Amino acid sequence: MLRSIGRLFIRKKAHFLSGLVLLVIVASIAVITRGENDGVKGVFKVPLQEVDTLQDVETPQEVDTPQDVKTPLHEVAPYENVIKYLRDERHLTEENSKVFSKEPGKQDITDILDFDRDHLKVIYQDMIDTVYKNTDLDGVDWEKLAYVFYATSESHVCNVLMKFAELRNYGSRAQFELLIGRHLMDEAKKPALYKQLTDFAKQHKVIFKPVDVIHMEGGPEVIWENAFTKLLVFNETQYDRIIYMDSDAVLPNGHMDELFFVPPCRLAVPNGYWLTESLLHNKAERYNMKDYGFVPMTTEQRQAKIDEMVKTNITAFLDPNTGKLPVFKNGKAPLKDRVNEKNFYTNLFNSLPNDPVLDEYQLTDFLMVIQPSPELFARVQHSLDIRTTEFDMDLIQRHVFPPQPCLDMQKESGQKDLTYDDRLAEVPEMIVLPHSTYAVLTMDLNRRDNHDMLMADTQDLAFMMQRPEKPSEDVHWYWEIDHLPNLADIIYDNVKYLHFSDHPIPKPWFKKDIFNGYMGARFRCPSHPDFSSTDGRVKPRWTINDCGLGERWERAHEMFAKSRKDVCGLDLIETDKDTYVEIVN
Repeated sequence: MLRSIGRLFIRKKAHFLSGLVLLVIVASIAVITRGENDGVKGVFKVPLQEVDTLQDVETPQEVDTPQDVKTPLHEVAPYENVIKYLRDERHLTEENSKVFSKEPGKQDITDILDFDRDHLKVIYQDMIDTVYKNTDLDGVDWEKLAYVFYATSESHVCNVLMKFAELRNYGSRAQFELLIGRHLMDEAKKPALYKQLTDFAKQHKVIFKPVDVIHMEGGPEVIWENAFTKLLVFNETQYDRIIYMDSDAVLPNGHMDELFFVPPCRLAVPNGYWLTESLLHNKAERYNMKDYGFVPMTTEQRQAKIDEMVKTNITAFLDPNTGKLPVFKNGKAPLKDRVNEKNFYTNLFNSLPNDPVLDEYQLTDFLMVIQPSPELFARVQHSLDIRTTEFDMDLIQRHVFPPQPCLDMQKESGQKDLTYDDRLAEVPEMIVLPHSTYAVLTMDLNRRDNHDMLMADTQDLAFMMQRPEKPSEDVHWYWEIDHLPNLADIIYDNVKYLHFSDHPIPKPWFKKDIFNGYMGARFRCPSHPDFSSTDGRVKPRWTINDCGLGERWERAHEMFAKSRKDVCGLDLIETDKDTYVEIVN
């Protein structure tokens, strides 16, 4: 810089004195600010509180401002330039964060912030909801976002149609697609079903895609033998993002379009907390709370923490004119907008809490948010090739998304010499969704008198099982809700996906026999009428003080039965068979 300015003095001898003044000012600014805030070598920044722009320096008109001095903005606009905001206001530097540049050596709006490759991240419900509510949904390319189900039997088909009807009635704007067993779309052999499907497709705008059923034996419960067909959803690459869910469920509180807008990743999935519980049962003590820096929180403390995270990493990026985030979900957006969106999401991803106990982590595959790709489907195909007797969920956990190997792949990819476009398209492997919203089992309403595991965040499960000491008896940690009078409301009103899991009680499309012994597998409050019945019906085996949970369980089954009748015109199936062992779904 000094040599270039010296040459400038020679060319402009008439303005020697003015040029000398400029030299002293620029050199002073460079010395003061170099290395304090810039984070990229060779770039000098002027502190906003000292000098707003270099135009504040009186420069003769004949003398051009040196080209390598950047002109900072009067005020950083985070929604317009996420990367600049992070550099100027959040002290983002090469030392604390890696950045990939389209043109190395230059700071530009197209610079890409790298994501945290070392940790499995957990997202809070408030963060999911805040992003969704502050996204310009009218500008989203909804044709690239879809709910995708599969069906391999007529009963299964009806369950899926019920979910599509629920989602559409709730106002979902996404595409609907059903991967349906090819034998079910045979008009000649099944004319009534074929007509029902075509009529439904027109009414609810559903795409039916015939597929070959993936049937695999090996487990004791034949009901699951066709469940591997669900893995075909990973190959639906015409969509940017898919929400897959099993159809043996109800959606009590609205659609789940908000899940399309969680930070980009190959798979966003809830934790199978009931599986994690069994794994941790005799191992929790190995995860010493002090070693992991775990500090238990009350409900108020947890909410304050989440509110601050939302304020810092989401609402800080709102456009004050539109109230919207730099989220577009539209491949036709200009490059700078797509990079801005990526940097917003990456910063949000990096801010999320880490799940520190990967050895005991168990995902569930009855609800998955997927970014499909050929590479990802190749992993799925490989898992099927090497399968022995595992269920579909085991394949996903052990072979497609094993937590630690996934992190290892992320780290390895970060060291590769990828193109700029590849970096722009690169996403983390996984995010853990809140299970108390998206993975609640009917068993939690029907057969549990302790709901700590359900209400605890994934990253806290190993530590809350150690029963952290309390400062006084009247203090309750945020996951302790069983003492509250509105227990059922707290659980049920938060649920978006309620999965029927009540073994040995049959799935909800079968009519329950109130005289069958399996109906004993229930918790009910002492005032429940089945306790005083004299008609021979089986009484609940256990009692619980809360009456609301059992009422919500019965309401969920009634909701399913009504929807089955309204959508498919079908009554519940009556059978004497063991519906888990003798009937394939």
